[in-house]
Amino acid sequence: MRTVLTPGIIIKKQPFGETDSCITIYSPIFGKIRAVAKGSRKITSRWMGHIEPPNFCQIQLYKNGDNFTVTQCQIEKSYKKISENLEKLTTAMRILEAFQKNTHGQEQCQELFNLLEYILHKLNTASQPFIILEECKLKLLQINGAIANLALCGFCNRRWTPESKIRLGNDGRFSCEKCNAKSQNVYNQIDFAVIKLANYLIKAQIIQKQKILLSDAQKQQLQRITEVFINHFLGTAASLRYSQKSNLLFKTTGLLRPVSRDSQ
Repeated sequence: MRTVLTPGIIIKKQPFGETDSCITIYSPIFGKIRAVAKGSRKITSRWMGHIEPPNFCQIQLYKNGDNFTVTQCQIEKSYKKISENLEKLTTAMRILEAFQKNTHGQEQCQELFNLLEYILHKLNTASQPFIILEECKLKLLQINGAIANLALCGFCNRRWTPESKIRLGNDGRFSCEKCNAKSQNVYNQIDFAVIKLANYLIKAQIIQKQKILLSDAQKQQLQRITEVFINHFLGTAASLRYSQKSNLLFKTTGLLRPVSRDSQ
Protein backbone atom coordinates (compact mmCIF):
# COMPACT_ATOMS: atom_id res chain seq x y z
CA MET A 1 0.00 0.00 0.00
CA ARG A 2 1.54 3.31 -1.06
CA THR A 3 0.89 6.75 -2.48
CA VAL A 4 2.36 7.53 -5.91
CA LEU A 5 2.47 10.64 -8.09
CA THR A 6 2.34 10.32 -11.87
CA PRO A 7 1.56 12.41 -14.93
CA GLY A 8 -1.37 10.96 -16.83
CA ILE A 9 -3.84 11.60 -19.61
CA ILE A 10 -7.50 10.86 -18.89
CA ILE A 11 -8.72 8.61 -21.70
CA LYS A 12 -12.09 7.51 -20.28
CA LYS A 13 -14.54 8.39 -17.51
CA GLN A 14 -17.61 6.46 -16.43
CA PRO A 15 -20.00 6.45 -13.43
CA PHE A 16 -19.10 4.17 -10.53
CA GLY A 17 -21.58 3.67 -7.72
CA GLU A 18 -23.85 6.54 -6.72
CA THR A 19 -21.39 9.44 -6.53
CA ASP A 20 -18.00 8.09 -7.69
CA SER A 21 -16.32 7.85 -11.10
CA CYS A 22 -14.03 5.23 -12.57
CA ILE A 23 -11.44 6.87 -14.78
CA THR A 24 -9.00 5.27 -17.20
CA ILE A 25 -5.59 6.95 -17.19
CA TYR A 26 -2.61 6.49 -19.48
CA SER A 27 0.53 7.01 -17.40
CA PRO A 28 4.21 6.76 -18.45
CA ILE A 29 4.88 4.98 -15.13
CA PHE A 30 2.02 2.48 -14.96
CA GLY A 31 0.70 2.36 -18.54
CA LYS A 32 -3.09 2.11 -18.84
CA ILE A 33 -4.78 1.90 -15.43
CA ARG A 34 -8.22 2.42 -13.93
CA ALA A 35 -8.71 4.44 -10.74
CA VAL A 36 -11.69 5.40 -8.61
CA ALA A 37 -12.31 9.10 -7.91
CA LYS A 38 -14.54 9.09 -4.85
CA GLY A 39 -17.33 11.65 -4.70
CA SER A 40 -16.39 13.08 -8.10
CA ARG A 41 -19.99 13.25 -9.32
CA LYS A 42 -21.15 15.44 -6.46
CA ILE A 43 -21.81 19.10 -7.36
CA THR A 44 -19.36 20.20 -4.66
CA SER A 45 -16.63 17.77 -5.73
CA ARG A 46 -13.05 19.08 -5.88
CA TRP A 47 -12.56 16.91 -8.98
CA MET A 48 -15.11 18.90 -10.99
CA GLY A 49 -13.60 19.69 -14.43
CA HIS A 50 -10.29 17.97 -13.60
CA ILE A 51 -10.79 14.28 -14.33
CA GLU A 52 -12.28 14.80 -17.79
CA PRO A 53 -10.97 13.34 -21.08
CA PRO A 54 -8.59 14.34 -22.63
CA ASN A 55 -7.01 16.38 -19.79
CA PHE A 56 -3.30 15.99 -19.06
CA CYS A 57 -2.95 15.94 -15.26
CA GLN A 58 -0.56 15.38 -12.40
CA ILE A 59 -2.34 12.67 -10.42
CA GLN A 60 -1.68 11.37 -6.94
CA LEU A 61 -2.90 7.82 -6.46
CA TYR A 62 -3.29 5.50 -3.52
CA LYS A 63 -2.21 2.04 -4.69
CA ASN A 64 -3.48 -1.07 -2.95
CA GLY A 65 -2.40 -4.15 -4.89
CA ASP A 66 -3.72 -3.64 -8.43
CA ASN A 67 -6.34 -1.12 -7.29
CA PHE A 68 -5.91 2.66 -7.53
CA THR A 69 -7.78 5.53 -5.88
CA VAL A 70 -7.34 9.17 -6.86
CA THR A 71 -6.31 11.32 -3.89
CA GLN A 72 -5.19 14.49 -5.74
CA CYS A 73 -5.42 15.75 -9.33
CA GLN A 74 -4.03 18.92 -10.89
CA ILE A 75 -4.58 19.86 -14.56
CA GLU A 76 -1.40 20.49 -16.56
CA LYS A 77 -3.03 20.89 -19.99
CA SER A 78 -6.75 21.10 -20.79
CA TYR A 79 -6.52 21.45 -24.61
CA LYS A 80 -8.97 24.33 -24.76
CA LYS A 81 -9.11 24.52 -28.57
CA ILE A 82 -10.20 20.88 -28.72
CA SER A 83 -13.07 21.40 -26.30
CA GLU A 84 -14.25 24.49 -28.23
CA ASN A 85 -14.41 22.73 -31.62
CA LEU A 86 -16.93 19.92 -32.14
CA GLU A 87 -14.96 18.24 -34.95
CA LYS A 88 -11.75 18.30 -32.91
CA LEU A 89 -13.54 17.08 -29.78
CA THR A 90 -15.11 14.18 -31.70
CA THR A 91 -11.70 13.31 -33.16
CA ALA A 92 -10.10 13.45 -29.69
CA MET A 93 -12.68 10.98 -28.36
CA ARG A 94 -11.92 8.62 -31.27
CA ILE A 95 -8.18 8.93 -30.56
CA LEU A 96 -8.75 8.08 -26.90
CA GLU A 97 -10.97 5.15 -27.94
CA ALA A 98 -8.14 3.87 -30.18
CA PHE A 99 -5.76 3.99 -27.21
CA GLN A 100 -8.32 2.31 -24.99
CA LYS A 101 -8.74 -0.60 -27.41
CA ASN A 102 -5.16 -0.99 -28.67
CA THR A 103 -3.15 -0.83 -25.45
CA HIS A 104 -2.84 -3.36 -22.65
CA GLY A 105 -3.50 -2.71 -18.98
CA GLN A 106 -0.56 -1.79 -16.72
CA GLU A 107 2.07 -2.19 -19.45
CA GLN A 108 4.50 0.70 -19.11
CA CYS A 109 5.45 2.34 -22.42
CA GLN A 110 6.91 5.84 -22.46
CA GLU A 111 6.73 5.84 -26.27
CA LEU A 112 2.94 5.37 -26.24
CA PHE A 113 2.49 8.11 -23.64
CA ASN A 114 4.66 10.48 -25.72
CA LEU A 115 2.59 9.63 -28.79
CA LEU A 116 -0.71 10.42 -27.07
CA GLU A 117 0.64 13.73 -25.72
CA TYR A 118 2.05 14.64 -29.17
CA ILE A 119 -1.19 13.79 -31.00
CA LEU A 120 -3.39 15.77 -28.58
CA HIS A 121 -1.05 18.76 -28.82
CA LYS A 122 -1.17 18.51 -32.60
CA LEU A 123 -4.96 18.25 -32.63
CA ASN A 124 -5.18 21.26 -30.31
CA THR A 125 -2.96 23.49 -32.48
CA ALA A 126 -3.34 22.26 -36.07
CA SER A 127 -6.12 21.73 -38.60
CA GLN A 128 -7.23 18.59 -40.47
CA PRO A 129 -8.46 16.39 -37.59
CA PHE A 130 -9.06 13.47 -39.99
CA ILE A 131 -5.36 13.31 -40.95
CA ILE A 132 -4.30 13.57 -37.29
CA LEU A 133 -6.59 10.69 -36.32
CA GLU A 134 -5.21 8.41 -39.04
CA GLU A 135 -1.65 9.45 -38.12
CA CYS A 136 -2.37 8.43 -34.54
CA LYS A 137 -3.66 5.02 -35.60
CA LEU A 138 -0.66 4.39 -37.88
CA LYS A 139 1.87 5.36 -35.21
CA LEU A 140 0.02 3.28 -32.62
CA LEU A 141 0.15 0.26 -34.92
CA GLN A 142 3.86 0.80 -35.60
CA ILE A 143 4.75 0.98 -31.89
CA ASN A 144 2.77 -2.22 -31.30
CA GLY A 145 4.60 -3.88 -34.22
CA ALA A 146 1.25 -4.51 -35.89
CA ILE A 147 1.65 -2.96 -39.35
CA ALA A 148 3.35 -4.38 -42.43
CA ASN A 149 6.08 -2.71 -44.48
CA LEU A 150 4.05 -0.28 -46.56
CA ALA A 151 6.76 0.16 -49.18
CA LEU A 152 6.78 -3.44 -50.50
CA CYS A 153 4.57 -6.16 -51.89
CA GLY A 154 3.96 -8.64 -49.08
CA PHE A 155 4.48 -11.61 -51.43
CA CYS A 156 7.38 -10.83 -53.78
CA ASN A 157 8.92 -7.85 -51.89
CA ARG A 158 8.74 -5.68 -54.99
CA ARG A 159 9.09 -1.99 -54.10
CA TRP A 160 6.19 0.25 -55.11
CA THR A 161 6.48 2.83 -57.88
CA PRO A 162 3.95 5.49 -58.97
CA GLU A 163 2.82 3.04 -61.68
CA SER A 164 2.19 0.15 -59.25
CA LYS A 165 -1.31 -1.27 -58.92
CA ILE A 166 -1.38 -1.83 -55.15
CA ARG A 167 -3.91 -4.02 -53.36
CA LEU A 168 -4.46 -4.53 -49.61
CA GLY A 169 -5.99 -7.78 -48.42
CA ASN A 170 -8.23 -8.28 -45.41
CA ASP A 171 -5.42 -10.40 -43.96
CA GLY A 172 -3.18 -7.31 -43.75
CA ARG A 173 -0.93 -8.14 -46.73
CA PHE A 174 -0.18 -5.83 -49.63
CA SER A 175 0.15 -7.30 -53.10
CA CYS A 176 1.18 -6.14 -56.53
CA GLU A 177 -0.93 -6.85 -59.63
CA LYS A 178 1.01 -10.02 -60.47
CA CYS A 179 0.74 -11.54 -56.97
CA ASN A 180 -2.87 -10.45 -56.58
CA ALA A 181 -3.86 -12.52 -59.62
CA LYS A 182 -2.65 -15.68 -57.83
CA SER A 183 -4.51 -15.00 -54.57
CA GLN A 184 -8.04 -15.96 -53.54
CA ASN A 185 -8.20 -13.20 -50.88
CA VAL A 186 -10.41 -10.08 -51.11
CA TYR A 187 -8.28 -7.04 -51.90
CA ASN A 188 -8.87 -3.29 -51.84
CA GLN A 189 -7.16 -0.94 -54.27
CA ILE A 190 -4.78 1.58 -52.67
CA ASP A 191 -3.26 4.53 -54.56
CA PHE A 192 0.51 4.99 -54.51
CA ALA A 193 -0.05 8.54 -53.16
CA VAL A 194 -1.95 7.11 -50.16
CA ILE A 195 0.85 4.63 -49.43
CA LYS A 196 3.36 7.47 -49.63
CA LEU A 197 1.25 9.59 -47.25
CA ALA A 198 0.83 6.71 -44.77
CA ASN A 199 4.61 6.22 -44.69
CA TYR A 200 5.09 9.94 -44.14
CA LEU A 201 2.55 10.04 -41.28
CA ILE A 202 4.25 7.12 -39.51
CA LYS A 203 7.59 8.95 -39.56
CA ALA A 204 6.37 12.56 -39.09
CA GLN A 205 7.42 14.23 -35.83
CA ILE A 206 6.45 17.80 -36.67
CA ILE A 207 3.21 19.70 -37.19
CA GLN A 208 3.02 20.29 -40.94
CA LYS A 209 1.86 23.77 -41.94
CA GLN A 210 0.92 22.80 -45.48
CA LYS A 211 -2.56 21.33 -45.85
CA ILE A 212 -2.68 17.74 -47.09
CA LEU A 213 -5.16 17.39 -49.94
CA LEU A 214 -6.96 14.07 -50.38
CA SER A 215 -9.96 13.05 -52.46
CA ASP A 216 -12.85 11.28 -50.73
CA ALA A 217 -11.70 8.00 -52.30
CA GLN A 218 -8.16 8.48 -50.97
CA LYS A 219 -9.52 9.25 -47.48
CA GLN A 220 -11.44 5.97 -47.59
CA GLN A 221 -8.29 4.13 -48.67
CA LEU A 222 -6.26 5.63 -45.80
CA GLN A 223 -9.02 4.64 -43.37
CA ARG A 224 -9.06 1.16 -44.87
CA ILE A 225 -5.34 0.70 -44.21
CA THR A 226 -5.68 1.52 -40.51
CA GLU A 227 -8.95 -0.42 -40.21
CA VAL A 228 -7.48 -3.63 -41.66
CA PHE A 229 -4.39 -3.59 -39.45
CA ILE A 230 -6.25 -2.59 -36.28
CA ASN A 231 -8.80 -5.39 -36.81
CA HIS A 232 -5.97 -7.83 -37.46
CA PHE A 233 -4.08 -6.62 -34.35
CA LEU A 234 -7.16 -6.82 -32.13
CA GLY A 235 -7.98 -10.28 -33.46
CA THR A 236 -4.44 -11.50 -32.76
CA ALA A 237 -4.46 -9.96 -29.29
CA ALA A 238 -7.83 -11.56 -28.48
CA SER A 239 -6.56 -14.96 -29.66
CA LEU A 240 -3.43 -14.56 -27.54
CA ARG A 241 -5.47 -13.65 -24.44
CA TYR A 242 -7.72 -16.67 -25.03
CA SER A 243 -4.67 -18.91 -25.42
CA GLN A 244 -3.09 -17.57 -22.22
CA LYS A 245 -6.34 -18.07 -20.26
CA SER A 246 -6.72 -21.56 -21.72
CA ASN A 247 -3.14 -22.51 -20.78
CA LEU A 248 -3.70 -21.19 -17.25
CA LEU A 249 -6.93 -23.19 -16.94
CA PHE A 250 -5.27 -26.47 -17.97
CA LYS A 251 -2.30 -25.74 -15.68
CA THR A 252 -4.39 -24.97 -12.58
CA THR A 253 -6.90 -27.79 -13.07
CA GLY A 254 -4.30 -30.40 -13.99
CA LEU A 255 -6.19 -31.33 -17.14
CA LEU A 256 -4.39 -32.24 -20.34
CA ARG A 257 -4.83 -29.98 -23.35
CA PRO A 258 -6.53 -31.85 -26.23
CA VAL A 259 -4.13 -32.62 -29.06
CA SER A 260 -5.33 -31.51 -32.49
CA ARG A 261 -5.20 -33.91 -35.40
CA ASP A 262 -2.83 -31.58 -37.24
CA SER A 263 -0.21 -31.99 -34.54
CA GLN A 264 -0.39 -35.78 -34.46
